[in-house]
Amino acid sequence: MSQLAVVFDGDGVLIDSHPVVVEETNKKYDTTFTVSDMKEYNILPRAVYNILKSRNPATKETEKAITAWMFGDENMSKALPTPGSQKLVTNLANVGFTVCLGTSRPVSQADLTREWLQKYFPEIKSLTIGGDKYDRLKAKYKAVIDNDALAFFDDDGRVIMDIYTSGALKPTVLGLIDKPWNQQYTLIKRKGTRALRYGFWQENNYEWGKIFDILCMLI
Repeated sequence: MSQLAVVFDGDGVLIDSHPVVVEETNKKYDTTFTVSDMKEYNILPRAVYNILKSRNPATKETEKAITAWMFGDENMSKALPTPGSQKLVTNLANVGFTVCLGTSRPVSQADLTREWLQKYFPEIKSLTIGGDKYDRLKAKYKAVIDNDALAFFDDDGRVIMDIYTSGALKPTVLGLIDKPWNQQYTLIKRKGTRALRYGFWQENNYEWGKIFDILCMLI
């Protein structure tokens, strides 16, 4: 693969799916959640289940079923690109980067994700998608390794920290995209790797311009 490969996560990074999940959840369950309530990555299904249980102790809804609906095909297909991300990907492709997507979505959503990418990000030709058990690390590790990536960006602090501290993978640039569910993660400087937090989630600002400038320094 190209030596100028960069891997982006999907949901929460290039794919603005969480606002859709929150909006559809509020419609379906008559709740008033906001994205800022997602202090943990998968807290919303549990919160909805607890509300339903308090309304009706005999509810037949399960947290697993709620999760499957929230992140199912219908809601994922409604997502739009995160603000400014299309321009970033186009600009990166224009200067010679191979832009790749690594996602922990289940393989059952591979076709849906490919169609979505073709519609919004035709420059992205490489998709690495996870397993049905949502193995977050496996799919993203594979994307970095298979594409010999120089840079990787994710909103999942666990993934970024594991890659950062393990030494098994050595992208030159690691980016943690600021979200309410990753505020507890602190990136410590390590020789040979530029690891930074990018964006301001409360302002819906991803700092794509800053990311582009840093990646161009690798050329």
